[in-house]
Amino acid sequence: MLFRVVQIGCPPLATRRQVQAVSDSQIAISFKEPLAGKLALSQVVDIDLELLGEEQNILLPSGGSVAICLQKEDVHDLRLPSGHDADRFPSIARRRGKS
Repeated sequence: MLFRVVQIGCPPLATRRQVQAVSDSQIAISFKEPLAGKLALSQVVDIDLELLGEEQNILLPSGGSVAICLQKEDVHDLRLPSGHDADRFPSIARRRGKS
């Protein structure tokens, strides 16, 4: 699934920047930027949401690639309501790009 980087920030006392990206189908992901490379705002990254807990490579603007590892708590379906202890993990159909 393709995601566009919408925010890159560095929390206080953090050593790595936090990256947030959103797909056209309103699924959001959040992960720490790999030390080996820098991502850019509006960059499109291809992420397989079936590989949670496993390393996967994403391409960098420089042409290289770096590995990231997403966990279930890093993936949010923005169409589901938020709230205290709300599980916003997308259904398998949504993770596969079906509305």
